[in-house]
Amino acid sequence: MITEKDFVPYTPRAKRVFAKSQQVARDNGFTYVGAEHILVALLSEPDGPVPLLLRECGLVPDVFRRRITEFV
Repeated sequence: MITEKDFVPYTPRAKRVFAKSQQVARDNGFTYVGAEHILVALLSEPDGPVPLLLRECGLVPDVFRRRITEFV
């Protein structure tokens, strides 16, 4: 069982991503936050690790984010 003493506080970036994922879910009429909402939020952090990884793979993060948003 995880106790309060085991809790690791979130970084400012993680807090922004969670807040953004909630907004994405709400904007699309969902009452829950799913992996797709978190992914869209992660892609919204231009200097974050997910867009960086995509750019290293030759992908354009904004295009990837827009495509995912079409399915959310």
